[in-house]
Amino acid sequence: MQVKDNIEIIEYDHSYAKAVSEMWNVSGENWGGDAAIETETDVIEKESKSTHINLYLALDGEKVVGYCKMSEYRQDKGALYIDLLNVRPDYLGKKIGKMLVKRCVERTIELGWPRLDLYTWDGNLKAVPLYKKCGFFWEDRDNTTHLMNFIPQIVNSELLAEVFENIDWYDDNKRIIEVKQDGIKENGFEIYQYIWEKDNKKVIVDITKRGRGIKKVETDEYIIETNIEKCKLICG
Repeated sequence: MQVKDNIEIIEYDHSYAKAVSEMWNVSGENWGGDAAIETETDVIEKESKSTHINLYLALDGEKVVGYCKMSEYRQDKGALYIDLLNVRPDYLGKKIGKMLVKRCVERTIELGWPRLDLYTWDGNLKAVPLYKKCGFFWEDRDNTTHLMNFIPQIVNSELLAEVFENIDWYDDNKRIIEVKQDGIKENGFEIYQYIWEKDNKKVIVDITKRGRGIKKVETDEYIIETNIEKCKLICG
C-alpha cells in the first residue's frame, strides 16, 4: 500500500466495484468520448473473468480516482505488462499515474520478472515522460508505441543488489527525458542506457534491445561489458 497526499494505492476487490464503475463513467474523455455506462455488476463480471496478476486502484477517501491493471505479456517471453491505466480527468496532474506505474514496477521486482512493458496510443505522447522517468524505453517501431522497462532485472541482479541498497531506482535516475523513440546504435545493435547517480557515485547499465538483457555494467569500482564486433545473425 502506498499513501501520498491523501491518495492511497490499494489492491482491487469487489467491494470497490461501484466506485470503479463511477470512475469509468466520468472518464469518457480519456478514451475519445466513450459514452458507455458501467455499472457495479458490469465491473464485478469483467474483473471476475480477468486474468490479471494485479489490479491497483488509487483512492481519494472512498472515491476511486485511478486504475492500473498488470498482466502477463503473451507476445514476448519473460515480461509482464500494464494492459490498462486510467486516471479520472479531474485528478490529472496530481501524480496518480506515476504512483500506479511505480507500484507496477515494484511489483514486477517483487515477483522476480525481468521486464515490464506497456503500449500507449500515438495521441497520448504527453504520458511518455512519466513512463520514461519510471524506467521505460520507447522502442523504435513504426506500427505501435511500445515501451519496455528493464529495471526489474537490474535491481534483482546479484551483481547489483548491494548497489541498489543505497540507490533508489526512481529518485536517483539521471536519464535525460525526451519525447522521442529511444536507442543508441552501436555495431548494428540498439542499446538502452540507464544512469543512476547519488553521493558522487554513478552506475551505468546498458541493455540490448534484441537480447532484452544486460550488456554492460559500469560502477566507480569496475566495468563489465560484452562486445560483438558485428551484428550478423548466423541464420534467419
